[in-house]
This record gives sequence, structure tokens and C-alpha cells, in this order.
Amino acid sequence: MIYAKKSTGKSAFALSLAALATSSFTLGPKRILDEKWWSIPRKLNKVLYLDFENKEKTLDERYEYFIYPQWPEDKTKREECKRNLIIEDMTKRDGLDYSEPANHQTIIDLLDAAKSKGIAGQPVDLLVIDTYTKFVKNEDPQTSDNFSVLLNKIRGMNIAVLIVHHSTEEGLPRGYKKMLDDLYFNIRLYREDDEPHDLTVPLKVKYVSFRSSLPATMWKEFEITCVNGKWKVVEPTKNENEELKDIVKAYHARGYQDEEIWKMLGIRHAAFYVRLKK
Repeated sequence: MIYAKKSTGKSAFALSLAALATSSFTLGPKRILDEKWWSIPRKLNKVLYLDFENKEKTLDERYEYFIYPQWPEDKTKREECKRNLIIEDMTKRDGLDYSEPANHQTIIDLLDAAKSKGIAGQPVDLLVIDTYTKFVKNEDPQTSDNFSVLLNKIRGMNIAVLIVHHSTEEGLPRGYKKMLDDLYFNIRLYREDDEPHDLTVPLKVKYVSFRSSLPATMWKEFEITCVNGKWKVVEPTKNENEELKDIVKAYHARGYQDEEIWKMLGIRHAAFYVRLKK
């Protein structure tokens, strides 16, 4: 989950991530941020983006600023990326609480329908919910349990889920904390002054909670900025290969062998050793 205050840039970042997920034409992992080992392990993923925030006119602008820059310049490849990024305008639908068990099938049907879009027959690899607040409509103590059931259904279909959410004035995820129990990563985007800015003004990225066998020292806060639609780490202290070496070292310390590590990271064994030598 990515969460932030209104107008911080969370939807822009999520759209860019969704576009990047569809954009890899290489066999190896596609890096999300060049300066870090944030990567997508497969090529040409299919993404279903449930957009509760942006109307069609706004979305056209966001394509220009946050989606197209993530895709190749080649027109044929760009068109293939575009077909595999399926954005569903949820503002045109009835305002249902999709966490309610009676409405789960609507989301499952959207995921099934997406198989025939983009690369025909390819199932959805990533579902983006933007935002959780509008997905569940009116949150109550039962909402988290209902959402958890739906989340597990979707994961059972081999689909990853990215949730975009609002934060409180105190910088916490809005609503009931119980909904965090089923999430693997909770990332907060914020600025010290908590004011809306152009996205060239750096955003802080904070790992609030995470499930990982890697040590907490590897999940340090950093800053990103968006210039001409490209997201960059501000003043990186390491490059992606140095981060990879730290990851491998940490996994070795926990008893993992090289073959297990390169498979987890989605990298071919030859490229794995080449990078470790750099």
C-alpha cells in the first residue's frame, strides 16, 4: 500500500508504477527506480487499474505526464504497453462498497473480463485500487474483514494488489488499523511541510511496515522526485548493483543459496553474477 495526504502525488506515482509494470521488453527485471533495486521481475505484465479518483479529462493529462514517459518510444511497443494497461473509470459506476461480500463478484468479473483485453488470454498480473477510501465507500469495523476476504480471493488468482490510500493529518493511514494486517508493505509518501507542491519538489518515501526476511537496516527512508515524467532517487548513496550486493549478502546470512536468491529477484543467473562483479 502507498498512502499520503491529498495532492501529495500518490496517484501520479501509482500510475507510473502501473505503466512500468507493462513496459518491460527484456528478459530480466525492469527497474522502477534506476538508483535502487526496486524491480518488476517479469516482462509485459497486464495491469487493471481501478480509478475512483480521476475523470476522463484528468486521465488524458496523466497519460501525457506520468504514463507515456515510462514506455518505449517505438510506436508498436508503446501500443502494446497501452493495451496491457487497462484503466477502469470507476467514477462512472454506482457508488458501491466493493468490500461487501455481495459486491466481490463485480471485482472478480472485471479481472476476468480483462483477460480478453490487451494481450488476449493473458490474465491480470497487478490490480491497482485508487483509492481504498472510495473502494470501500463508508468504512466500519467489519470493512477490514470483508476487504481481507476479497484480497485473499484475488491473491489466490495469482494477482498482486497495489492499494492507494489517504493519510490522516498525523501521517497515519486513514480508517481502521486492522486493514493493515494483510498487507506486505505499507509505504508513506510525504513532505516535511505537508503542503502540495510540483512533483519536482522531493517526496520522502518511508517504509512504515513490511514483511520481509531482510533486516530493517535495508528499509531506510529516501527521497524521490519526478522530472519530465521520470521518477528519480534524490542524492542516492548507492547504485542498484550496490543495493543488489547488500540484498544478496543479507539473504546469504539467512541461509539462502544463490540459486534461490536469483529466482526470488527474478534475474537470470548469468546476469546475477555479472551484476555482483560490478
